Amino acid sequence: MKKTILLIAGGSNQVSLANEVITQGHDLYLVDPNSEAPCAKYSSIILKHDTRFYLDIIKEIDEKNLKIDGVISDQSDAALKTVSIIAEKLGLPYKNLTVINNSLNKATQFEILFKNKIKVPKTFKCPLGNEKLFLEAFEDKLLFDKKVYVLKPADSQGSKGVYIINSKKELEINLTKSFKESKIGLVILQEFIEGREYSIDGLISNGKFFPLVCASKFHYLSNQCIDERNTFINDIEKDVLIKLINETELAVRSLNFNETLIHAELILSDVEDKAFIIEISPRG
Repeated sequence: MKKTILLIAGGSNQVSLANEVITQGHDLYLVDPNSEAPCAKYSSIILKHDTRFYLDIIKEIDEKNLKIDGVISDQSDAALKTVSIIAEKLGLPYKNLTVINNSLNKATQFEILFKNKIKVPKTFKCPLGNEKLFLEAFEDKLLFDKKVYVLKPADSQGSKGVYIINSKKELEINLTKSFKESKIGLVILQEFIEGREYSIDGLISNGKFFPLVCASKFHYLSNQCIDERNTFINDIEKDVLIKLINETELAVRSLNFNETLIHAELILSDVEDKAFIIEISPRG
């Protein structure tokens, strides 16, 4: 039976999803501020809105009396909240907002994971306006002569506002830059974990976790926070894969994810030979 699917965000990472909707014989509506977004060619209707502005999207759906059978998004953490709110408004399956907010706020996410004894980098947080107090309070705790740190907004995506920090001076310079990418006015500083980075994509349904694919991640030498490429060639040692899957499943359950696709990024520590969760979120 033909359905009408509303896709939130039409970037290049979502093209395969948009194409699959059409291939299965369904109709696609798209929400994206850019009418020439990569997914636009698959959609019969484009709602030109910022994907975060769910009230505007709901208003246009009501004004145009659009009938929608499903609300979806993939590869866009920023769209998760909008997907859930619109789906709930339309009486469709949706994810719990508390679970989503715990995913979008990395500071909260790491607190939950740490309390549940999931391996995560040591994390410090700094609210906007507390920069001076933050620098003073952690001056003795941040061992720049021995450690490297990663500064990032607590709520941004796509590595925006993320910096490698090697000294107090670099921290002072980049704090303001990182805050510019945070809509909630919160940044986190984490110990940099030396090691190979991986990603795990999977599904949790009916309380069971199903790992689907594991990728090796490679970064630009000029910026160890930004991916240059990901490889999916099944060359990861079995014992490493088991560590990655086990830690991902523990994180999934700690954050109460269910009935969702998930994406996790991990680093296998060179020092401890253990997998650390760097980021994890529900998808799809």
